[in-house]
Amino acid sequence: MDTQVLVDKLLESLKEKSKNLSDFFVDSFKGAFVLLKAINDSKDVVYSGDLAKVLGISTARMSAILNSLSKSDLIIREDDPKDKRKTIVKLTDKGKKELEERKQSINAKLNSFVLRLSEDEIETFFAIIQKI
Repeated sequence: MDTQVLVDKLLESLKEKSKNLSDFFVDSFKGAFVLLKAINDSKDVVYSGDLAKVLGISTARMSAILNSLSKSDLIIREDDPKDKRKTIVKLTDKGKKELEERKQSINAKLNSFVLRLSEDEIETFFAIIQKI
């Protein structure tokens, strides 16, 4: 089969499924979730500047996201006692609960996608993703 025909079929298929998948990914991976997860997953002290670098966003965008999370009581920010130019970011108990709820929601949605596939289809899917 011609490569262009395959690309066209792939694009058409993605277009058909995109509404369902894009809604899922937009809802699940908004900046807040990704940021809460990054803070939670860090083993060390988390600095706002380091989070911006890891997530590939500007420090201004990071500050806006942190302001929103702070107003929602999902994080707290503290000055680093060793270096007042740095800001330490920590999850609050409410932030940890929110993260866990979002993880459960994402897992449920992913499970609903996976249940539509056979084990062979899942293995093929992962093999293809690793090649891309």
